[in-house]
Amino acid sequence: MEQALPGGREPTGDDIPVTSVGHLLPGQRMSWLGSASLQVKLALIVVPVMVLALCMLLIVLMTSAAEDGLKALGTRATVTTDVQVQALSQPLWELNSPQITRIVDTLSQDPDIVGARLLDETGKFVHGFGRLDGTDVITVTRVVPHPVARDAVPLGQLTVAVSQVSLNETLRTQLLSAGAAIAVGAVLMIGAVFLSLQQLVFRPLRLMLRAIERIENREWPTVRWESNDQLGVVVSAFNRMVKTLRSNERELREAMHAAEAAARAKDEFLANVSHELRTPLNAILGFSEVLKSEMFGPLGSDRYRAYAGDVFTSGTHLLEIINDILDLSKVAAGKFELMEQAFDIDHAVDSCAQLMRDRATTAKLSLHTDIPSHLPQLYGDELRIKQIIINLLGNAIKFTLPGGQVWVAAKLREDSGLDLIVGDTGIGMRPQDIPKALSAFGQIENVLSRSHQGTGLGLPLVQAFCEMHQAKLTIDSSPGVGTIVTVAFPANRVRPQ
Repeated sequence: MEQALPGGREPTGDDIPVTSVGHLLPGQRMSWLGSASLQVKLALIVVPVMVLALCMLLIVLMTSAAEDGLKALGTRATVTTDVQVQALSQPLWELNSPQITRIVDTLSQDPDIVGARLLDETGKFVHGFGRLDGTDVITVTRVVPHPVARDAVPLGQLTVAVSQVSLNETLRTQLLSAGAAIAVGAVLMIGAVFLSLQQLVFRPLRLMLRAIERIENREWPTVRWESNDQLGVVVSAFNRMVKTLRSNERELREAMHAAEAAARAKDEFLANVSHELRTPLNAILGFSEVLKSEMFGPLGSDRYRAYAGDVFTSGTHLLEIINDILDLSKVAAGKFELMEQAFDIDHAVDSCAQLMRDRATTAKLSLHTDIPSHLPQLYGDELRIKQIIINLLGNAIKFTLPGGQVWVAAKLREDSGLDLIVGDTGIGMRPQDIPKALSAFGQIENVLSRSHQGTGLGLPLVQAFCEMHQAKLTIDSSPGVGTIVTVAFPANRVRPQ
């Protein structure tokens, strides 16, 4: 019966049961072989196979040696018998019994010859010794030829019996020697095999195991092992996996830090925007209450007109904040559409400078413009490009101390593109703080900037509108020196007149 997986999910074909040590499925029992090490498992495979192969080799060698020994023993018996029948030919013809006896008895001096028998032409026993039968003897029979007439009837026959005992002893000795040599060779071969496996298989596996243990401790080591076999492929795949995990963790950490920074920025934004909204609302409500109750007498007093101006200014500031929030939300949602057409960029820059001049004067700053005559037209959303200029001028005025300078300029580049430049001699910022200033709701934290109110939406909106016009936004700033912001429009947005 199949076991249900965690969460109640039924097992599928993609779920592979793992039965190695420490990963048994429910209801399974760990066998001795399952708990054995990889070295033991390989030994159980390699050693029997190698021993069997060596035993088969020993059998083949000993069989061949036995066959060769028997063949040599038979050849020796044949040669000996042939020599003796030639020697017996004359004595047997002459019926020289002493000579016959002496020749036959010389065979007994050979330790391997255990018997001999000489018969005459009628089959009558002439002389002999020992035994001719038995499973351990080889018999050779030859006729004794006539010494003169070769074609005559043979004078008799000689049978010689050769024992295999000496051969068997020799084979037994060879078997023991070969067995010992093969056993020593087997031990050496098995040792060499396991030393090779230790170096070529177990060592990279140990390195991978150590790397995996370090990965469990949130380290990301790679395994230094190079080979062209399957194990090398596995190690390479493991290293790629480690690099991927390392990259994923780095990306997750960066994403987490970015999310935390975004959360802090939104918290700061909510705190700032609540103050930005509350201040004009309090002014609107307070001055409206004064007007409603005619606190300073009947309506028509100059004082009421000043209060009405404050109400208008506060309402305008509140509307600007709401518009910035709505514009940034539309841009983030991808629903902001540009109303593009060709327009005079010099007139647009000049009108923005005139609009911000009173604010610069109030802040005791000088505002200069540097606009060449006969600039070509620019193709884009005139309202949003003006908003870019106004936001940049507003930031320059806001962060420049009294007595400082603010300027706006426009010029053509050599590649026929157009640059809008807004600069100031204000408090500036560090280069590493520029990305934060460009992020939504981001504000630079320093002693000088804390005293300036704002939502932190100006530069993000400028950057968004620049990207929608394919323009490049560049900020060059130094603390205590000032800031220069350049908006570089591409040549395809410049329309020569």
